[in-house]
Amino acid sequence: MKLMTAEGTVHALSGARVFQGPVSKTVEIVPVHGNFDLGQIKGGGGGDPFNLVCTYEGTTETQMLEVPRSATTCNVADAGAGTVAGCR
Repeated sequence: MKLMTAEGTVHALSGARVFQGPVSKTVEIVPVHGNFDLGQIKGGGGGDPFNLVCTYEGTTETQMLEVPRSATTCNVADAGAGTVAGCR
């Protein structure tokens, strides 16, 4: 995943963090071996949605994506050609 700024500069994904609810509440989920186990946290459903916040090389801009409620895990890994992040 890459980010293109308004100036047209392209930045590669450098990392991602998962939060439950608004990022301003700073309820950050801690990964275990690069995996965020959302199923354990949900405890059967309800609660604030999870958000995947992506960071990019060479910029302070971030992108926040709401994780689908059906997702039970998110992971962030170095795929050799760059960092990849996803939820399922």
